[in-house]
Amino acid sequence: INWHMLSQNSNEEALQLLKLNPEKIDWNWLSGNLHPEALKLLQLNLDKINWHMLSQNSNEEALQLLRLNPEKIDWHMLSVNSHPGALQLLQKNPEKINWYWLSWNSNVDALEMLRENPEKIAWCGLSANPNIFTYDYKAMRESHMELKQELIEAMFHPKNIDKFESWGFGVDIE
Repeated sequence: INWHMLSQNSNEEALQLLKLNPEKIDWNWLSGNLHPEALKLLQLNLDKINWHMLSQNSNEEALQLLRLNPEKIDWHMLSVNSHPGALQLLQKNPEKINWYWLSWNSNVDALEMLRENPEKIAWCGLSANPNIFTYDYKAMRESHMELKQELIEAMFHPKNIDKFESWGFGVDIE
């Protein structure tokens, strides 16, 4: 067994195995594990927590541990944490925000914080962030209504009747 890898595994069976072998737990990796049982183990072993890893952990119980131990928060890593509670902590402590890591944060509220502070954006992080692309489907639909109508008219033109069946339209033409 690779105990380092098992310690970050969020499968229920992996956590049961770790509980049976606490001396083999890699506490660094366990600190980033999202499983509720991993967080229970951490709560019972506060002295073994890797606060750097825990600050990235988006589990609600991890955020509770951070709120109870604010002096141990790694603010750089909290800036990449997408949990809404992490962003609330950052908003209460704006001087501690790491704008580079916040630019990588996929939470929409993080993106809003960046919109309000464009001079602090790390463009490499923001460019890699999948949530920067949004679509206004209603506006797209409305702006393409003419094209839609034109396509329908062309596709269903009588000259295409012989193609309807191959297009998936079960047409019985007499």
